[in-house]
Amino acid sequence: MENEDSRKLTSDDIHSICQPLNVMKLAVGNLLARYDAGTLNDDPEYLYKKLVRIDQQITTLSDKVHRI
Repeated sequence: MENEDSRKLTSDDIHSICQPLNVMKLAVGNLLARYDAGTLNDDPEYLYKKLVRIDQQITTLSDKVHRI
């Protein structure tokens, strides 16, 4: 049986989880700002790059969580 202490998150684990979440928050915030300004559709490449960045961060976060 796994020791209860071994299931606790370390500060490094928490930082590792928070970092991609912060990147996603910034990317979504940028997209929302463009949406609010009515300029989101003006640059489809910008939108695509932001969505790819969010997708990459989700993959990064998922990989980190699975390693914990």
